[in-house]
Amino acid sequence: LDAFKVVVAYWVMLLTVKIFGGEIGPASKSFYLVGAILGHCYPIYYGFKGGKGVVAILISCSFIAPREALVCLIVGVIIIIISRMVSLGSVSAILLFDIMIVIMQPKYAIAVLIVSAVILYKHRANIKRIINKEENRLF
Repeated sequence: LDAFKVVVAYWVMLLTVKIFGGEIGPASKSFYLVGAILGHCYPIYYGFKGGKGVVAILISCSFIAPREALVCLIVGVIIIIISRMVSLGSVSAILLFDIMIVIMQPKYAIAVLIVSAVILYKHRANIKRIINKEENRLF
């Protein structure tokens, strides 16, 4: 359901831009990214209590920077397999994506850094458990 909501939001953005004769460029994609992630993490209809946004940011970022998102997905999965901690793989992939975007596609840097800060904030308890070596492992 998370992926579906993000994909629908992207298509709504595309349709809206086309209806109003705008350009589908960095600005519209950046607004989409911030809106999709904030809408997922803080939905109005659930009293602003939503998910942690990992799937939402992965799908959203794949629309903006597909190669970079794929690299981060692969690195995240490798970290999950090695560490057996999903949160460590997720946080690592998000931080890697930040670095890659700032270097390779700086036109999206502000939006990506905003949504990454939101995701990292939502994972703050996981990050504390990772640092304290108390995070749950897959097996």
